[in-house]
Amino acid sequence: MKKFIAFFALYFTFTILSQAQETCAEKLVKANTYFELGRFGEAIRLAKTCATPSNKVSERWQAYRILAMAYIINNQLDSGRWAAENMLELNPTYKPSALKYPKNFITLLSTIKRSS
Repeated sequence: MKKFIAFFALYFTFTILSQAQETCAEKLVKANTYFELGRFGEAIRLAKTCATPSNKVSERWQAYRILAMAYIINNQLDSGRWAAENMLELNPTYKPSALKYPKNFITLLSTIKRSS
């Protein structure tokens, strides 16, 4: 029984540490997968962790893109607009593909004034 408890404690500790060491890039891959699976809340939760100044600009941009789309689909339009504005602030020349992204996402982006 003691061996089982020790094994369980070790396994639990390893699981927590491996999740804590997950890179932002790995989280964004998961967030994008969750988005594609329709698990928008989980996509938002993970993407938020990468939308911080301590992360690379490219990671923050991707996080804001996922957040904008997930918020829009969840009908959280103010949050979607906030994320889209942040996304375009990081890359004002971005033009989404009409074949790849939802129409409401593209429409939202077209309403945001971009800095030159």
